[in-house]
Amino acid sequence: MFVNKNLKFLRNRQGWTQKQLAEKLGLKQSVIGAYEEERATPPLTCLLEVSEIFKVSLDTLTRKD
Repeated sequence: MFVNKNLKFLRNRQGWTQKQLAEKLGLKQSVIGAYEEERATPPLTCLLEVSEIFKVSLDTLTRKD
């Protein structure tokens, strides 16, 4: 999966910090950082929430560009 790059791209496109996204997801900023740096993989429930927040499909979130 390429969630890390796509997550960071979508977050930056909205002009949000990691902390702002984390608050929307009910997570800590360090968790978002871990996802973006591929130190952790978000669970499917988190991916679904992210796709809803950014109004993108799971395919878009996980695809390689």
